[in-house]
Amino acid sequence: MRNSWEKLFRLYPLVPLAVGCTFGICSSRFLSLSLPASGVLIGFSLVLFAIRKWLTLAGILFFFSAGSFIYGWRYETLSPLDVRLLVGEKEALVTVRGELLETPTVRETHYGEKIRANSSARVRVTELFFEHEWHRAEGVISTATRQEMGDGYFAGQKVEVAGVLQVPARAVAPGLFDFREYLYNQRIFYVLRADSTNDWKIISSALRPPIQERFRRWAKVQLGRGLKEDEALRLIWAMTLGWQSTLSGEVSDPFMKTGTLESIPFPKAAC
Repeated sequence: MRNSWEKLFRLYPLVPLAVGCTFGICSSRFLSLSLPASGVLIGFSLVLFAIRKWLTLAGILFFFSAGSFIYGWRYETLSPLDVRLLVGEKEALVTVRGELLETPTVRETHYGEKIRANSSARVRVTELFFEHEWHRAEGVISTATRQEMGDGYFAGQKVEVAGVLQVPARAVAPGLFDFREYLYNQRIFYVLRADSTNDWKIISSALRPPIQERFRRWAKVQLGRGLKEDEALRLIWAMTLGWQSTLSGEVSDPFMKTGTLESIPFPKAAC
């Protein structure tokens, strides 16, 4: 058995370590292996390394516990200011202050002849007005606004947003898109729903958007010179610049399914 392990390590030295790390991550995700337990396993694996008798076992155990520790460090509630400790699982009417991490993305939803614009963006929270007082807070939330935000909002701004803070919705049926799981993998645990841009306020802002945002806006104008804005032009913007704001679901779905375009889902209730 020992010779088999040694032969495996010689032929594929990283495979057992990668498998151990993967199992460690899965143990924290699905078996709730705690952060302290992962730390104990790391210490035990280092003791085995020091003994130098079970180096193969020590290596696999180390990577297993390291994967578990990294996952726990990312997802467990470590800071006393974590938004999860303030709000919990309940839905709450709040006002948040923080930094806008990205330029809001707009998606148009078509209801027959009616078109509704919905904006989505991530905000790093620094303060939270909840239960009649301001609290210092930490965490990243997703925002969903039932209106197009316009060009006045971009990454790096300090903003204040009022709305309903809630846990993202689960998939309505097995096999369908799970918005909560999608945000969880980005370490986002809440969605703040705002009715319109009236719920947004810019506290402080740079004079100009970031250079990458200025380039995208310039390139959008250049690509559209001499062309009318239709589905074909919007598809060109999406394919070259990643500008998916005005793509209808009927046009964008085939590209998302094939991986040609990145899918930017919106919560169903925000549509």
